Amino acid sequence: MKIKKIIIVSIFLIVMAVLLTGCESRSSKSYTYDVETGDKIEIKMNTTGGYDMTSKLPIKFSKDDEVISQGAFGKENVYDLYYDRLKSDSDVNLIEEKSKDNIKYFFYEYKGSEYNYIIKIKDSDTCFILANNVSRKSAQEIFEKLEFEVK
Repeated sequence: MKIKKIIIVSIFLIVMAVLLTGCESRSSKSYTYDVETGDKIEIKMNTTGGYDMTSKLPIKFSKDDEVISQGAFGKENVYDLYYDRLKSDSDVNLIEEKSKDNIKYFFYEYKGSEYNYIIKIKDSDTCFILANNVSRKSAQEIFEKLEFEVK
């Protein structure tokens, strides 16, 4: 009977160890910025998987200590200026244009070597320019890890 209990407890501990090993912890980082528009904007990044961001402008976004994107704030009209330029520049390819959560954005490629998001933060006078000259995929990965909130 005693051996049976030891076997059952051992099996239980092994199963728990296997289950816990498969769990990945989630981490995030956020900073709030006083933007020249008068807005206070919080940027939150899911840092799970080796991602990180700096607190100073321009904000540097990295993966495994390699900077792959940079970002800065602009006035609301910058969004429209970039969008108008995009339509008239043959070197620009619009990849995506959408709204989600509390942002409206477009994602474009410039000359096949620069991948940028122009992000209008709803309920603010602020936009955010997220620039990447590494790859389309890495630009998308950084963007997907970001959240914007007016404070």
